[in-house]
Amino acid sequence: MSTLVIRKQSIKLFLLSLAGLLFIYLGYQHIYVTLPAWSITNKPAGQPNPVPPPATTPPTSVGGSIASAGQPADIPVAAVGVSAKNNGPEFFAEYRLERDRIRSQQVEILREVINNPSSTTENRRDAQQKMINLTNSLQKEMELENLLMAKGFRDAVAMLQPNNVTVVVLAKSLTPEEVTRISDLVCRTTSCKPEQVVIIPKG
Repeated sequence: MSTLVIRKQSIKLFLLSLAGLLFIYLGYQHIYVTLPAWSITNKPAGQPNPVPPPATTPPTSVGGSIASAGQPADIPVAAVGVSAKNNGPEFFAEYRLERDRIRSQQVEILREVINNPSSTTENRRDAQQKMINLTNSLQKEMELENLLMAKGFRDAVAMLQPNNVTVVVLAKSLTPEEVTRISDLVCRTTSCKPEQVVIIPKG
């Protein structure tokens, strides 16, 4: 009889020990899972939450107003590898060389898609349309640049983009009359709206 009582007590102790271990394990898991969330939402007062950097937006002009040329991001040619810090004729010469190089690469890629027997009809048609659009943009950019120089500006480069037309002219500054004249010329040449014209003097 005493043996049976001892066995029952041993079983109870074993079950209690097992329950204690299980409780400790579950409690540790709960702390491990919830601690990261607590450490993020309950930071000390001296450590503010990180703030993401503000998004940069391209300059806009309404009715052909002058966009600031003080920052490299203001000039879209920086996207094609031309340093916006260069001034004078060097900037315009460098821009044209880089633009021609990149456009040649784009044309070559489109030709490969068009001439590739493995290209689907849809891909080939899309590449052909992009080739036409690229050719039209090149022609309008060259025409616009020649017209601007014929109007008395020493040099100018144009960039046709989906939502705007950017013109950079070789000048320290522009008068309101010159801005209006450039805007009108751009609108007539490219069929864009005045609010889509961005003009940047650079000299």
